Parts: sequence; C-alpha cells; structure tokens
Amino acid sequence: MKSTLTFSDLADVESRIRASRKLLQGWRWMSKVSCRREEAIALLLQEAKFLIDLGRQHPARAVEIGRLIVAYQRLVEAIRAASCSQTSEVTPSNED
Repeated sequence: MKSTLTFSDLADVESRIRASRKLLQGWRWMSKVSCRREEAIALLLQEAKFLIDLGRQHPARAVEIGRLIVAYQRLVEAIRAASCSQTSEVTPSNED
C-alpha cells in the first residue's frame, strides 16, 4: 500500500529542511570560533543521519536533501582539517 503525502506532511518536511539549512549556516560560523570541535562534529553528523532518514521517507525531495547531506559532510571534513592543522602548528619559542 502506497502512502500519500498530505499538505501538512509537505509543510513539515519543508520546515525541517529549512531548519536544517539554518543549522548548517550557524555551524559554518560557529566552527570558526568554537573550541569544542568534536562536539560540533558529533552534532553535524547526527543531523546528517537524520537527513538521510528524511530523504528515505520523502524521495521526491531526495536531491535537495542529498545536497544538504553533502554540505554537512564537507563542513565536518573542514572542521577536522582545521583541527589537524591547528594541532600540527609549531609555535616559535622565546629564546632570545
């Protein structure tokens, strides 16, 4: 039996996608100033997993949701790369 989407389902999906976009924009900024990178990564991955499930439930929106998932993954990779580069930086010593 095929389930049909109602207007309220579509509105809910739309609002959830919109909220996910806002969350992504916020974390793009927060990732630049946050010291809690592992926590940020965990939250971003949790949202990406939710989006995967949402895409499965709403295949008509799969392309749009897929783009969001890719954006989340790229942000996670950028945060990880920034974490690695910060830990590998050498600070000069004050031996004058």
